[in-house]
Amino acid sequence: MNSFRQLTLLILTCLTFTLFSFYIHVSEHTNTMINYVDENHPNSEDLCVTDGFLPWAVDYHKTLPEFKKRPITTLVIENFKKAFNLKTSIAFVWVNFSFIFLCGFLIYYLAILYSLSHLSSLMSVVFFYSSFSVLMAYFIPIATYDEPIQYFFILSSLIALRKKIMSLFVVTFTLAIITRESSLILMPAIVLFLIDIDFRKIFQNKIKTILLLIPIFFPVVLYALFLRWFYKINPQIIDETKSVLSDRFLNYQKNFRDIENISRTILSFTSVCLLPIFLVTFHKLTNKSTSCEPKLIFAFWVTFCINTVIILLSVFAEESRVFTLPLLFLFPIYGKIIRSVLNFSPSFIRYIIHPKRIIFLFLIVVLSWVFFDFAYKLTTFKMSDNLYREYNTFSIIMIGLIILYRSYSIKQIKI
Repeated sequence: MNSFRQLTLLILTCLTFTLFSFYIHVSEHTNTMINYVDENHPNSEDLCVTDGFLPWAVDYHKTLPEFKKRPITTLVIENFKKAFNLKTSIAFVWVNFSFIFLCGFLIYYLAILYSLSHLSSLMSVVFFYSSFSVLMAYFIPIATYDEPIQYFFILSSLIALRKKIMSLFVVTFTLAIITRESSLILMPAIVLFLIDIDFRKIFQNKIKTILLLIPIFFPVVLYALFLRWFYKINPQIIDETKSVLSDRFLNYQKNFRDIENISRTILSFTSVCLLPIFLVTFHKLTNKSTSCEPKLIFAFWVTFCINTVIILLSVFAEESRVFTLPLLFLFPIYGKIIRSVLNFSPSFIRYIIHPKRIIFLFLIVVLSWVFFDFAYKLTTFKMSDNLYREYNTFSIIMIGLIILYRSYSIKQIKI
C-alpha cells in the first residue's frame, strides 16, 4: 500500500510538472516553438499548437548535415506522426513531452539507487522539472529538439552504470551519443568517478582496469562505426560537414562580439547554472556528504568545466539548453541537497515573518526584477514572449531564502 501511494505521488508529480511546462508553452502570454505566431505565421484558427515553427524545425533537422547525423529524434517524431496520422507539430509535442515525462521517473529511480528517501527523490524530480531549460525547453532561443530523448538515454545509462549492468549501459549510452554527440562530454567524468577504478593501482591491476574500461569506451567505437556507415550512404554531405565543423570555432565571435551577444551569453549561463551551482556549493560548505554524493558532485564539476569551455568556443551560448548537460549528474541528488539547505518548518516560517527579513526579501525581489529587466533589454529579446525575467528573479529569491535559513539554523544551534 505504501509503495502504491509513492508510485501514485510520483506519477502525479511528473504529470503535473509536464503539463505545467506544456501550459506555459501554449499560454497566450508567451510565443514559443509550440504556439509560434508572427506576421508570416498568423494563428487564424486560434490553435494552442501551431505550425509556425515546428514543421520547419523537423525539416531543418532532416536536411542540415550537422543535424542529419542525429537521426533518432526525427525518426521517432516521423514514425509517431505516421502511426497516428498526426500533423508534424502535434507529433513533435507528444514525443518530446512524453520523454520529458519519462525522465522524471528515471531521475526518481536514480535518486533511490543513491539512497535518497522517497521525499528527497521526489524533490529531485521537482528540481529537474523546474530547471530553466527543462521547464522552458521550447522557448526561443532555447529551442530544444534532441535533448528529451538524449536525457532519457543518458539517465538510463547512469542507472545501468549504478546497477553494474554494462550491456544496458553500452546500448543506452550509444543511443544517447547517436541522439546527440554532446553526450561524449560525460565520458571523462564517468571514467574518473563512476566506475570502480583505483587510479593509485592502475598499473598493478592492468587487466582489471582494461576490463572495466572496455564497456565504457565501447559506445564510442559503435558511434564511430555509425558515422562511417552514415557517411558511406551520404557521401554528398561530407564536404558540407567539414565546412560546418570549421565554422563552429567561429561561434565564439557571436558569443562575445558585442554587448547584445555578451549579455545573451551571460544570461543564458546564469539562468541555467546560477541556482544549481549556488546550491551545490552552499551544500558542500555547510554539510557533510554521504559516500555517493562526492562522486556525482566531482563528476558534475569536471563535466561543467569541459562543457562550458566547448560552448563558449564553438556553440551558440544563447541556446541555454547546452549548459544543462552536466546537471544530469546532480539532478538525482538535488532533493537531498535542497532539503539540507532549506526546510520550510513552522519555526522557520515564523522566523521569516519579521519586519527586517520581510524587507530583505522584498528588496531582493525588487532589485532582482530591476536588474534582470535591464539586463534582458540589452539582449533585444522580446520579453513579452517569454518568462526569463520572472524565472531568474525567482532563482534569486530562492538564494535569499537559503541564506536566511542558514542564519536561522546558526541561531537554533546557539540556542
